[in-house]
Amino acid sequence: MELHPFNEYAKMFLERMESNRVPKNTLKTYDWAVHKHLIPYWGSQEMDSIKQKEVDLFKTAKMKLSAATVNLLLQVLSGILKLAKEYGAVDSLPVMHCLAPHKNEHYLTEKESIRLLSECSPKLYVMVALALTTGLRRENIFNLKWDEIDDNILTVKVKRGKTLSLPLSPQMIVLLEQHRRFMIKRGEGDTEWVFPRPSNYKVAKSDSADGGLNRAFKKAELPYSGWHILRHTFATSFLKSVGNLVLLQNILGHSDIAQTARYAHIDMGQKKKALEEHANRSLPVMMGKAIAKKPQDVEKFMVDLNFPGSLKLPESSPETCQTTI
Repeated sequence: MELHPFNEYAKMFLERMESNRVPKNTLKTYDWAVHKHLIPYWGSQEMDSIKQKEVDLFKTAKMKLSAATVNLLLQVLSGILKLAKEYGAVDSLPVMHCLAPHKNEHYLTEKESIRLLSECSPKLYVMVALALTTGLRRENIFNLKWDEIDDNILTVKVKRGKTLSLPLSPQMIVLLEQHRRFMIKRGEGDTEWVFPRPSNYKVAKSDSADGGLNRAFKKAELPYSGWHILRHTFATSFLKSVGNLVLLQNILGHSDIAQTARYAHIDMGQKKKALEEHANRSLPVMMGKAIAKKPQDVEKFMVDLNFPGSLKLPESSPETCQTTI
């Protein structure tokens, strides 16, 4: 009887992904999922023994992880099972019931961001500031090279092999220049890396790719949430101050605007402010047109309604009528 152990098919899955020219960062993520979670859990278990119940038990065992991580593990597991089905190792495929993402992922407030920055080392300060002002992913920051910054524009490769170009703010430019001078002073200026690291450093390993962020979070007495919370904080802050979801999608490098929409935390205060601003812009125009048609009726209506402010009817002709409320 031919054996079909899980660990063998997991390795075959990674080999296929590599041959399909999956982006390096995605391949690293799959490799991490396979060797950190899937093989340690399933080992050499026979593929045809992995049924719906076993998949559900696996998901339950991983519930302490974030919803995004659990869904990633289920995605890779599904790919391994589909590969096994191609080779006749399994007859049917279990359903992967993915977890719903958190409705409101946490992000840092302005005060929390300041507290975090105040506890960072000089190099980490620049890295965190770059994340908070551009929304760059951890791997782009850790792998950033000086030749990727030209004429104050940062250009990096992101997911799916796309190129992302972002103009840097004047404050960030000054900060990077100070950082480079500091590196030269320490004898670390002769390097292509913006943030030099040991030669054995691996960004894919989260425990060694922290860069000291965990310590900074602890010193600031903030719950540690990883580098991605800085990207989330940027996106949330950007939407609150600028409010352009499509522009944010482009800055973050999202292929689907639904990915970007999850950063939109709209509270009642924002709704109230937006509606008041809209009313302040549009009501004078609308009321002016209404007064132009029936000025006496509208004026009486405003008085009866006790509308705030004074309404002065213009002396000009109705066609050129304007009013101030």
